[in-house]
Amino acid sequence: MSLFVGEECWLANVGDSRAVISSNSGSRITALTRDHKPEDPGEFARIVQGGGTVYRQEVSATLRAEMGRDGLKIPLRVLPGRLSVSRTVGDIEAKSAKHGGNPKAVIATPEVSTARIADSTDFILLGCDGIFDRMSTAEVGKVVWETAYKAQRAGTFTIHNICGECAKAVLRTAMERGSLDNVTAVLIVFDNFVRALEQDPSRKPVGPKAASSSAAAKMRGHRPRISSPSLPSDKAKSPQPQCVGSGKKLNLCGIKGLIALLERKAKR
Repeated sequence: MSLFVGEECWLANVGDSRAVISSNSGSRITALTRDHKPEDPGEFARIVQGGGTVYRQEVSATLRAEMGRDGLKIPLRVLPGRLSVSRTVGDIEAKSAKHGGNPKAVIATPEVSTARIADSTDFILLGCDGIFDRMSTAEVGKVVWETAYKAQRAGTFTIHNICGECAKAVLRTAMERGSLDNVTAVLIVFDNFVRALEQDPSRKPVGPKAASSSAAAKMRGHRPRISSPSLPSDKAKSPQPQCVGSGKKLNLCGIKGLIALLERKAKR
């Protein structure tokens, strides 16, 4: 979950979804969040100290060999719950003592962090575990940039369409590599992303009216207006999101509590 407040992006993460940020026209691509998995040393220690158990499921030698050929790993899991993540929303059987769970093992506490949105920020991508089971942070960034430049050079897309194509390309790549989990991606791009495309020497004009107006004006004409009671009134001083592109299967259920938490922290 992300919330933009002025020049800051607040993130609340529960589970193994990940936020990725690109800066300096793609020269720096890093993760903004930490995956909550039982193999993480901090999560492992917390689970064990809370009375939970971390284990690896036994499988046949044949299945293990097949998984190895496909690049799959047998994940560590948490008891109670038999989950391969250490923090989740829901999963009452893992958390409620009444249902045989342990509230100190798998927890729902979000890890909240913040990142400054600078003039050099290109985009932030939010992706779920089905993507990162098959792709690294760097690979996701590479796919976004390669897709964006390809679409820009074709000269048939607006910035809005380019964002959508980038998000879909990430999902498609994960699925082509054999992802067996849900795949969802949301891409938020900023001015520097557009500038990088505009400065590409191989680019073509964007849109049918580009002959009479610059590509910059055409692309920036698709900037959505974003309003929020938490945003400062002087928005001109803050880098504003240009466009939001999302892949299929976007699920926004159960995030009201996270939004409230982020808003409270941002006001402190």
